[in-house]
Amino acid sequence: MYTDATHDKEYPDSHVVSTHGCDVCGSSDANKEFDDGHRFCFVCNKVTKKSNGKVKGDSMSEDNEDFDDTEEAQPVNVPKSLKVGPLPERGLTAGSLKKYGTRVKLKDGVVIQHYYPYADRKDNIVAWKVRDVSNKTFSIIGDIRRGALFGQAKFPRGGKYVTICEGEIDTMATYQMTGSKYNVVGIKNGAAAAYRDCKKNFDWLDTFENVIICFDSDDPGQDAAAKVASLFPKKAKIVRLAKKDAGKYLEANETQEFNSAWWRAEEYMPDDIISGAKMWDIINTASAEARWYYPWEGLNKMTYGIRTGELVLVTAGSGMGKTTMLREIAYNVMKQSKDKVGLLFLEEQDKETGKGLMSVDAGIPFHLPDATYTPAQFKSAYDNTWGTKQFLTLNSKMMGNDLTYVCDRIKYMVIGQGCKFIILDHISMMVSDQSGDERKMLDEITHKLKAITVEHDVNIHAVVHTKRQAGKALEEGGQVSLSDLRGSGGLGQLSNMVYGLERDGQSDDLKLRNTTTVRVVKNRFCGRTGPATHLYYDENTGRLLETEMDEDGV
Repeated sequence: MYTDATHDKEYPDSHVVSTHGCDVCGSSDANKEFDDGHRFCFVCNKVTKKSNGKVKGDSMSEDNEDFDDTEEAQPVNVPKSLKVGPLPERGLTAGSLKKYGTRVKLKDGVVIQHYYPYADRKDNIVAWKVRDVSNKTFSIIGDIRRGALFGQAKFPRGGKYVTICEGEIDTMATYQMTGSKYNVVGIKNGAAAAYRDCKKNFDWLDTFENVIICFDSDDPGQDAAAKVASLFPKKAKIVRLAKKDAGKYLEANETQEFNSAWWRAEEYMPDDIISGAKMWDIINTASAEARWYYPWEGLNKMTYGIRTGELVLVTAGSGMGKTTMLREIAYNVMKQSKDKVGLLFLEEQDKETGKGLMSVDAGIPFHLPDATYTPAQFKSAYDNTWGTKQFLTLNSKMMGNDLTYVCDRIKYMVIGQGCKFIILDHISMMVSDQSGDERKMLDEITHKLKAITVEHDVNIHAVVHTKRQAGKALEEGGQVSLSDLRGSGGLGQLSNMVYGLERDGQSDDLKLRNTTTVRVVKNRFCGRTGPATHLYYDENTGRLLETEMDEDGV
């Protein structure tokens, strides 16, 4: 598959000269024409034109091989009939244009073209970039590949500061606004080629004590600034502009505001590293308080409730009431907030999911054939649950259970529909009919689910089955531990909470047979573990009610 990286590899020294619309994807400005004649769209990743009529294929041709920097560059003469500034509409003085050797072409006293010289490191002009004022397109005279950064040859090596800008106008504007006393250079072809341009001239840029990066404030500009800054991790500082670019400050006569931003340039730090200076904002705004609470006080006391950004696993033996418990939690989340809830019950048909949630609201087990209720009760339960439009579930006729499908549906519920609480029942279903290493697949699933909770600030409650074990069976009241989780150790390591459900489903005592102990097996939030509460299943209502157990477990 052709990508931006593929393009950069195959065209390492080509440079953008003009911008066009793309006939393939319809983008108005992503199709760039390069100085060797080809065009490349940065939206659909298509090479659409070559000057000789050929479309660039998947292999690199001889006409685009790296040139030899050691060869003597062929100087390009100054085009005739050109003048030296100023550019009053840009706020640039004649002195600034003269410093950089920039010239203009006039027609009836009006500037119609800018000519920006690009020189090699010996200050021989090897190319002119020509900007047409009327349609804002660029063309190249000469071989710009042999040129250094814009203005580089005008400044000596070394010193306290060098500022790198994104365009020629911005470069000259920055030089002028900073008092015409600091070194300012410009990349040759916009944000897309910034890293490559600076890497090629690294040895010159690295001679300065501080490398100030002043790119456009839009996303492409800031992304490029971070990439360039990574070349100079101990020296780089990034200017954060309120306006689009440096030139806009000069046009608005806001030199003081620009200089304030320039002097406040932030020391570069990768996005995945947090400095002490930024930590205050994080800890001062992040809240450890629960977004929702469980229906049972004992579990809330042990866990402090339910928070976004966490992955919670529920495990137990077969038939221990995991699905029933999760329905109660989902219903309680809906009652406490306006948040949307995504339900992925992979072993149920959608009608079972629908009636199961309604049963919680009405206290009537609608799914049982001997349940008695009126049409009004049924409709009221629907209105109070699905009728709120807070719940989403899967269409069982189209439902899949593989990793990609499930994660895609979760992301849609979260990103596309704004769900903040997700129930997945169950993880083990996602590997039950898949070929491959089950442990590795479960580990991958857990990593993906954890990433979703963190990236999108949601809570996921997921069921995971237990493995077979020696000793007292979990279905007969055996105690749950982390080692009982089926499959990968990543399940226990990456989860924030793990709850085990314990019940003696074969007890002769009816209350004991219908009472589940909820054990907190892992609690990353506060460390409290152990039995949290006891839930009694009322067969008449289908509800799980918090209850007390005596010393004999009854």
